[in-house]
Amino acid sequence: MAQEWQTVGGTSPRAIEQRLCDAAEGGGDSLRTRLRLALAELLRLVEQEPGVARELLAGSQGGGEEAALRREETMERLLARLQETTARWPPSGPPPSPLAAAAVIGGVERVLQTRLREAGPGRLRELLPSLVYIAALHMEGPGAAREAQAECEAGAVGREDIRG
Repeated sequence: MAQEWQTVGGTSPRAIEQRLCDAAEGGGDSLRTRLRLALAELLRLVEQEPGVARELLAGSQGGGEEAALRREETMERLLARLQETTARWPPSGPPPSPLAAAAVIGGVERVLQTRLREAGPGRLRELLPSLVYIAALHMEGPGAAREAQAECEAGAVGREDIRG
C-alpha cells in the first residue's frame, strides 16, 4: 500500500502523517502531551482543509477505489505512528493492549465523522478534551484519561493551538 498519492483533499497521506508527527514532537517525552498536540493538529487540519475532512473522515464511499485506498493508507500510517509513539514513550502504568492504538484511531475517526456530518468542520475545536480522553483512556487507563481531559479543559498545551 506504500503507493505515493498526489493528494487527499489537497494534502498527501504522507503530509498528513508528517503534520501530526511534527505537532507531537512538541510534547517531549510525555505520551499524553504528544497525543494532545497531535489531536489538536488533526482538528486544525480538518477545520482548515475541508477537502481533507470530506475525503478522510466523512467517508470516501462516493470517491471510488483510489479515494478509498488513499484513506486506508492514511489511517494505516497514523496507526503505525501511534504504535511507534506508544512503544517509544510508554505510559507510566501497565502497557496498553495491542489493540489500543487501533481503538484510539477508530474512536477519533468515528467522533469526527459524526461531528462533521452533524455540524460541519467549524465546531471541531470543542472536541479536543473528549478526544484526549478517548486517547488517554485506551493508552493509560481511566484515571489518566480523566486527568488528561481536565488538563485540556483547563487550557493545557494544545487547546490554544486550534483557536484560530
